[in-house]
Amino acid sequence: MVFLMLNDKLFDKLNNNQKEAVLSTEGYVRVIARAGSGKTHALTHRYAYMVNEVGISPSNNIYEELDIKMDTATFQYMSDQIMGYKNPGNYVEQIADPLSDISKFEPKNINEKIILNYIQRQKKYFALDFFDLINFTIYVFKNHADILEKWQKRLHYVMIDEFQDITLKEAILLQKLVKIGL
Repeated sequence: MVFLMLNDKLFDKLNNNQKEAVLSTEGYVRVIARAGSGKTHALTHRYAYMVNEVGISPSNNIYEELDIKMDTATFQYMSDQIMGYKNPGNYVEQIADPLSDISKFEPKNINEKIILNYIQRQKKYFALDFFDLINFTIYVFKNHADILEKWQKRLHYVMIDEFQDITLKEAILLQKLVKIGL
């Protein structure tokens, strides 16, 4: 294994396995490790490496297309805005329905323009992000009782780690899966 010798603070706190994950930029990279071992740390550093060293533009997710500068809306800020928009879950039908045209919605401001472009791009590429995983599962269970029943019968035991940290959406999903009132 050959590691690049970079004088960059990006690699200061990474072990050799984490460095390998960061430096592997082509193809699929699977990071499997125990809780608390630094998976998220390695993945965020991988993203920073790809942007800063490999030259992948962080504005590939819509910013360049809309000619938006980072000082207008940071990625973290927009990620929070997207999460807030998606929290109620009412956008799911817009993506799930093949006849729904998201482009007909008129954004009121730059944030909504970014959010709607993001959702439109998701629909185009059949992509789901972290926020969608639970929302789409709840949507499918709500609209397809047969699928919910299949999973209720299939799961004999459901164990939750860090139950005190679950969100309301996760509690709703859990409630549907195990047929209990929370």
